[in-house]
Amino acid sequence: MKNKREIWNSMHFLRKKGLIKKIGVSFYNPADLINIVKNFDLDFVQVPVNLFDKRFLDSRIISLLNKKKIEIHARSVFLQGLLLNTKLIPEKFLKWKSNFNELNYFLKCNQLLNLEACTNFVLQNKHLDKVVFGINSAEHITQIVKSINFKKINFSKLKFSKDLKLINPVLW
Repeated sequence: MKNKREIWNSMHFLRKKGLIKKIGVSFYNPADLINIVKNFDLDFVQVPVNLFDKRFLDSRIISLLNKKKIEIHARSVFLQGLLLNTKLIPEKFLKWKSNFNELNYFLKCNQLLNLEACTNFVLQNKHLDKVVFGINSAEHITQIVKSINFKKINFSKLKFSKDLKLINPVLW
């Protein structure tokens, strides 16, 4: 991104004047996050976190953000809705059928619906300060709230993907 310093100075000025409270950046790539966070004083970062993608939950990234007191906001919780119905895999995602099968097995073993797993994965993660849910209606909000499960779910056995062609919707 060109003119990073100029953009930063403008945002800092607006924060100093009280016109904005917090400055944050949305990331797609962990390396970009590390580079920006090391050079700019951010209040929060917004990153994709979901049942297939936990790249930003890497201990080095978490440690860096904690050290700099930067909030972590999760987004892409449903991976553009792809994770909400993993029994009907769109044709262009059949290459990753084993990922979907493994997730379906996890859901079955834990007696979870897809929505429950998606929401609880991020809500039970102690490293996340906020979660951004993408919705299309008031009914979606109701469904998300109803999906919150207060029993502890062990997500550690669930494998995640590093294949950017699956986990980064920009590449779809």
